[in-house]
Amino acid sequence: MALALAAGADGMSMGSRFIASKDSEFHDNYKDIIPPAKANDTIVRTGNLSIIRMWRNKYSTAKGVIKSKEEKIAEEQAIIKKRSVMSQEELKEEYKKDFIKNYAIYEGDVESGIVPLGQSISSSSPEVVGYLIFLALESPSINCSYF
Repeated sequence: MALALAAGADGMSMGSRFIASKDSEFHDNYKDIIPPAKANDTIVRTGNLSIIRMWRNKYSTAKGVIKSKEEKIAEEQAIIKKRSVMSQEELKEEYKKDFIKNYAIYEGDVESGIVPLGQSISSSSPEVVGYLIFLALESPSINCSYF
């Protein structure tokens, strides 16, 4: 963290570290992939709302790569057109399929859906409180402000 801030970062996302912590409530299957994972075990793909970095699994390798702006716009327009003629029931089913892919990880399924995972993965799974104390001691010159 100190290195990233010293290099000019305004902040960083540390979700994977907290997910992997011993005291998090995430499924053990999710927590167990984080400490041994390496940065090249992740892949960037287009998500439902934006691009997302996720664990390289069966789902992510079958999902399309990030496209050019024009291709992405065309893809989104095709989805809008398709959904505009669907019944409410069909729309519910389509959204349900998307939800299941997004929710699979919370049930412990690390292959059939999105497994959000950052590049900065560690080899340990500390307890959250201990990790926060470590970060505070490691980076004493960090200025914290609250909005």
